[in-house]
Amino acid sequence: MMIYTTGFVTLITNAKAKRMNNFKSNTLTLEFMEDVIDEASLKMKYRYTAFLPRSYECQTLEDYTGKIKPFIQSQIPSMIVSLQVIHLNYVSERARRNFRR
Repeated sequence: MMIYTTGFVTLITNAKAKRMNNFKSNTLTLEFMEDVIDEASLKMKYRYTAFLPRSYECQTLEDYTGKIKPFIQSQIPSMIVSLQVIHLNYVSERARRNFRR
């Protein structure tokens, strides 16, 4: 079993850095929505879909909300400034493999 989660994430990076349009791995998908550029930084907002591994520390689905940000942060170079969780659910490994976006 894995944890399926969706929501929105805002990343910040140096204003001179190249914008990441979309990102896709086996366990994380980021779909670009919008960006804001100022003199010092570039903020990018994405819709995300992630599949987190089960954790013995988490007794309920809500316990996984604190695991989402570190999970996403470990896979991308930009810093996360905000994260909104829309959906959490249990999903089998087989269902995850069949997931298409």
